[in-house]
Amino acid sequence: MFRPLKKIGLVLAFGGALASPAFGFSLLGPFNEAFQVPAIGYNLAPPASDLGNDGNSTDIGAPKNLGEEYRWNLPFLFYAYDSSFLDYFGATGVSALDAGVGILNSLENVDKYSTALSEFPALSSRVNFTAQALQMLDLRSAGLTALIEEMGLASPDRWAFCLHDRYLPGGASCPAYEYLVIQRNYDPVNQSYSAYVNNVLYDYVINEFCPLSANPWDPLEADAIEVPPDPVDFSNAAFDAVASSESHGFGVFFTGLTYDDAGGLRYLYSTNNINYETVSTDSQLLFTNFQAPTILTTSNLAVLTSQALTNPPAVFQGLYPNIVITSSSNYWGYQYTTNITAYFTNPANNPFGDTELVLATNRITNLANFNVYQFANVVTNHYYKKGYVTSIKYNLTGAPNAPYGDFTTNVVSDVTSLVPYTNGDYYVIPPGVSTYMTNTGFSVTTTVTNLLVDTFNIGPNGQIFNPLIVFTYFTNYQIAAYPVQLVTSTNSGALRPGIGKINFIRQDFDPLLTAFWTPVTNYYTLPSINTNRLWTTNTYIRVLTQPDILFAAADLAGGPAAPLSISTYERTAPNYNSASNATVIPPLAGPGTLSSSPAQIQVVFCKTGPVFYNDVFSFLGGGGNGVLGESSLTNTFNWGSFDGSTNEPVLYPTNSSILDLQAQIYFQITSSLLPNGSVSAPIVNGTNYMAQLQASAAQPPTTPYTWQLAANSPGFPPGMGWDTHGQTSTTGIITGAPTTTGIYDFTVQASFVSSIDGSTKTAVKDLFIEIDQ
Repeated sequence: MFRPLKKIGLVLAFGGALASPAFGFSLLGPFNEAFQVPAIGYNLAPPASDLGNDGNSTDIGAPKNLGEEYRWNLPFLFYAYDSSFLDYFGATGVSALDAGVGILNSLENVDKYSTALSEFPALSSRVNFTAQALQMLDLRSAGLTALIEEMGLASPDRWAFCLHDRYLPGGASCPAYEYLVIQRNYDPVNQSYSAYVNNVLYDYVINEFCPLSANPWDPLEADAIEVPPDPVDFSNAAFDAVASSESHGFGVFFTGLTYDDAGGLRYLYSTNNINYETVSTDSQLLFTNFQAPTILTTSNLAVLTSQALTNPPAVFQGLYPNIVITSSSNYWGYQYTTNITAYFTNPANNPFGDTELVLATNRITNLANFNVYQFANVVTNHYYKKGYVTSIKYNLTGAPNAPYGDFTTNVVSDVTSLVPYTNGDYYVIPPGVSTYMTNTGFSVTTTVTNLLVDTFNIGPNGQIFNPLIVFTYFTNYQIAAYPVQLVTSTNSGALRPGIGKINFIRQDFDPLLTAFWTPVTNYYTLPSINTNRLWTTNTYIRVLTQPDILFAAADLAGGPAAPLSISTYERTAPNYNSASNATVIPPLAGPGTLSSSPAQIQVVFCKTGPVFYNDVFSFLGGGGNGVLGESSLTNTFNWGSFDGSTNEPVLYPTNSSILDLQAQIYFQITSSLLPNGSVSAPIVNGTNYMAQLQASAAQPPTTPYTWQLAANSPGFPPGMGWDTHGQTSTTGIITGAPTTTGIYDFTVQASFVSSIDGSTKTAVKDLFIEIDQ
């Protein structure tokens, strides 16, 4: 955001810009070069007296030369919002940042864009004038800038020119330094050094500060400040790149990436840009070339699930000794058992010996303990919620005219139907192997019929009959599978091309507790080029126990008793992978890789709320002396979401009223601390106390301000009131001779008629006066 000058000093101007390319980007990396010190503009901490509008006040990296860039080699990055963000910005803030992430996700592989990058505009910023008047900053645009920075791009308007050395010749004193100035801005098409950012030509001036600062909050002593030579270029157009540190003025928002942003990302992530890189430390290689393929045969999933449901762990482990149980639990439920009892009877009016077989059904409800398992090595090759079932019912009846006891078995029904039940097939990964990768082909054995329920009953006289048999079906598959081992290698370095595109995936915390993040298992491929220039693609697995990027909110104002500062947002640097950095050949500063392991990246937005600056001066009035803090700066900034439509901007926090903000911006009572009074002070002309109230309006009044106590407000201290001449003036005057000690709270109100729209503008403020003896 705005990068104000930190001190007043000597400005030395140098003509450093040559007309060549019209665009430029800068590369971001670690502070690993000796000249990158705060004294000449690098690695700056929050500066003193920096009241807002400085999202880049804390550096997370330094500019890098071509070929020394730092980038990600993870195609998938996961992000989340924590409870501090959700509580302050709500669902509307989440939608705003998701929209910014969506701009990055909508990008194609960078190699697919035209050479001239004609798909992107030179300018993508717009201004919402309502938001500008209300001093609002766009939440989506700020988040988008932070992510562009975390992807490896620095601010082109800050590093188009920078200092490499500052030397004080013998006998000379500040500010008579000599300087070496370098460029760290590059054209997106031909990668030559560029003095342009989004078609705006830059020159520079060197700011030298004398005397040198001993304040650790303000270590800057000299810097090369980029300045457009053409005064017309002091506009939003000059700072239009999303990656720019100067992009985010009040009311400014982005519709997408610019030519410069896209050019920088294409340079970083193009497959033509080959660097020596390691994999992230939280990734493991899926290693498959250590053993011949194994033939795995699947088994019946219906039998497995039914036995897992009703058998406790010890019994189940005996049935399936090769299955690894990672967790188990149980619950109580109802189980229905159907018992069929067969008996013979001689119905009434039947001839003697004419008997019939009767099947009596008794359905019993039992309370049963059911089990829930999680397995580490069971793979469901096919899983279905419905399956085919064949039910066959048998009846044993006495044959007509047959001797007593002579029965005939008849099949009553044979019905095949599709019914709900868990079925399919599975295989078990043998112990000692991480997993299997199967090939695309498989062979199918003969379909087998498995008996799921087989009920036998013993009838009278020892006869055996089968009243009901239920058959279910599944198919055995024989699969050619390759055993896979997970290898964590400390020697994972290789020549690797850029990954082309990064996809940002949102993974929320627990929606109720907002405290737990479900681990994510992510598989991805990463190509490499070996010494024989052969292209190899490996598969890696990441198990993330925390998001790569976390959006949060916090109080970012300084204090207590520190130099005044407040940042709109702060970022933590990505991990500059030490394994990759170790391969950097001195004196080069790169290339290297970016990672979120082990340190998570956090983008923290300021939620301090309205902040007002008050300076201090001595107050002399009547017979009293005191110190009065007078408001000389309105609210520093407000977070909002807005676009180019006529829709009213959204103000954060989400339950805030934009009408209240408008009233506060357009008209406010600026006095905050009134001087103490005294009952024993000498009285001159009937008064020993006077306080003068101040107000500030954005619209010119047509009449003087009218001052009064607000409705339902307590009164002034006894003996005090409005000065009749000051009650209808720019300043409201409270005078009198107080008679009683104490602290008196009251609310004042000021109003005026606007000269623009004729409406009455009103402001109120709570104040107090302390009356001493």
